[in-house]
Amino acid sequence: MDFSCAFILMRYSGASGGSDEAVSLFLLYNLLAFGTQFVFGLAGDLMRDNGRIFASAGCLVCAAALVFAGRNVTAAAAVAGIGNAAFHAGGGTDSLTQTKGMTRAGVFVSSGALGIACGARAGSGELILIQYPAALLIFCAACIFILCRGKRKTVFDPAPKNDLRVIPFPALAAAMIIAAIAIRSFVGFAAPVPEHEGRFDWILPAAAAFAGKFSGGILADYISPKIAAPAALMISVPLFFLGSERYYLLVAALFFFNIAMAVTLCELARRLPGREGFAFGLSTSALLLGYLVYRIDGSAPAGTAGKIAVSLLCVSAAIMIFFTSSGRKKEQ
Repeated sequence: MDFSCAFILMRYSGASGGSDEAVSLFLLYNLLAFGTQFVFGLAGDLMRDNGRIFASAGCLVCAAALVFAGRNVTAAAAVAGIGNAAFHAGGGTDSLTQTKGMTRAGVFVSSGALGIACGARAGSGELILIQYPAALLIFCAACIFILCRGKRKTVFDPAPKNDLRVIPFPALAAAMIIAAIAIRSFVGFAAPVPEHEGRFDWILPAAAAFAGKFSGGILADYISPKIAAPAALMISVPLFFLGSERYYLLVAALFFFNIAMAVTLCELARRLPGREGFAFGLSTSALLLGYLVYRIDGSAPAGTAGKIAVSLLCVSAAIMIFFTSSGRKKEQ
């Protein structure tokens, strides 16, 4: 899904992100892809859908965007954004409700980073025909619709009572988690990036984000969310500080930084039992908020000021996640 959407934007925008037209196109796509997921998620919750309907429909909608992208790239970007939102709302609901713990959610959210990087790379060339990703999306839609048939939507683990004592008001806890996600999103864009050149440097940040998100759910289940996510964010602080001058330390920082993703998603769902799709959509809206705050100025503080700002934001996110996360491991 993310591969196909990035493929459309890079193949037909005719730019690598520099022109005003390309920037507007990417902004339109992000607004729809990240800003409308809570709508599809809430609709799925009200329908008691296990994610099958919107996930499979999202694949078909994105396939249609691929087919018609050559005629009107703006419309294709909008349609792709809506299809992406529907798919992730459905897939996110499935990842939160079909198993206990956070591992499945971490696996689901991890794939997007690699998909975007590879899709953008493929879209900037002419080697892959548009029909191939379109056909693959149609195949995926059929698989989702058939394999998820008969599965009932369940409720994600509610927040344990001993965790509610720390932040007794679910709305306040949810707001803190959303703020932590938005801060992480902003830091991801604002962190200073040193000059670098290497044959595979384009894939390294995406691979680090993938590995961090993938392992985040596993670590949370076998250590505890309250330890895994805040500790990983604190480890990322000195790496971000040093990584502003050393590219590979920045890549390491991105790995630890992304471990918190699955934890924040699952803890938000715990505060909204029965509204897992809506919770997933709120988390992506928080990511969009961080991106928009960064886009307002289009730059970040440079030099030492930028390093200190990133460090303080990481620490504040770690503190908020610590006080809103469960201290228990996954039940064996």
